[in-house]
Amino acid sequence: MSGTLHLRRAPLGECRSLTEWFRKVNARLGALRHRQGVRGEMRRLLKVGPHMIADIGLDFDEAVAESRKMPWQA
Repeated sequence: MSGTLHLRRAPLGECRSLTEWFRKVNARLGALRHRQGVRGEMRRLLKVGPHMIADIGLDFDEAVAESRKMPWQA
């Protein structure tokens, strides 16, 4: 038996090692945190005023819809 733990059915695709699996999980968690931060900032701008959303080049209705999504929704 080798020193690397092989996963037969990894939920994140075919991973060759536990380290690779943890890297993928960490990357996905990072993406979730990023989306949560962006959407939180969008909610803050919506509270300040619609002109703030227009300043960054977004439509008000699209910004509201995006800010209401959960972090795991792309």
